[in-house]
Order: sequence, then structure tokens, then C-alpha cells
Amino acid sequence: TIRALSTKSFTDSANTFNLNTGTSLRRSVVALPSASSITQVLDLDALNANITNSYTMSTIQVQDYACVNTDYKVYIMTNAIPYTDNHTHQVTRS
Repeated sequence: TIRALSTKSFTDSANTFNLNTGTSLRRSVVALPSASSITQVLDLDALNANITNSYTMSTIQVQDYACVNTDYKVYIMTNAIPYTDNHTHQVTRS
């Protein structure tokens, strides 16, 4: 399921990217290879609130292109209800 996500980025450098929450789902998910970590998440639509601690991390194995299991860190934020307006979460990874 992780490899089948429609929005993905392949890069080895530290970077920042935006995750749009939409208005119909309660969960936001970021999956990173185990060598990377989320260092900060800001909600740009909530006065740049630092919501890093709202994303909980677990480790799973994802098969790479050669069907070799690789450890990934999966960060999930779960809201009680979906946002009424889309929020942009600026995610910084290392």
C-alpha cells in the first residue's frame, strides 16, 4: 500500500514538502525509509502551529522494487473529525 500511494517523492537529501489534508479524511500519513525522520511539521493554515508531536511513528516493512523487505518509518496523524477546510502541513525531513 505504501509503494502504491499516488503522491510520492524519491530523494536522498533532507528537504521540506507539503501535505494537503483535504476535507474528507481523518488521517494524514507520511512514510519514509528508516534512514530518514520527520524533524518538524508546521500547519501553515493554523498560524504555522508546530504539530510535529501529533504525528506518531511506527516501523513497518515495505518491499522495494526488487521485492526485498525494507524498514520504513510511518508517521500518522489522526483527527477526531476531518478538517472543514484543507490544511497544508509543511513537513521537514532529515
